[in-house]
Amino acid sequence: MTYRKTVAGVVYQEREFFLVQKAHWEGWWDFSQGGVNADESLEVALMRELHEELGTSNFGKPTNTGVSLRRPFCPQTKAHYP
Repeated sequence: MTYRKTVAGVVYQEREFFLVQKAHWEGWWDFSQGGVNADESLEVALMRELHEELGTSNFGKPTNTGVSLRRPFCPQTKAHYP
């Protein structure tokens, strides 16, 4: 199985978060996220994912495009990365 970089966007406005209901997991909600294509920057990938999940590009530019949370992978997951 191949893995690629992913982006996730936390959309927060007026004390509310935007969550996406996952079609393939009943009752599961998550922040908007998806894979980064080889030719995309992280910001472009995030904007594409938001467009795919919201159905519009009518939103502002991200205010923080840096990594704000990184957790270590377990050895089994690391084994899948080149």
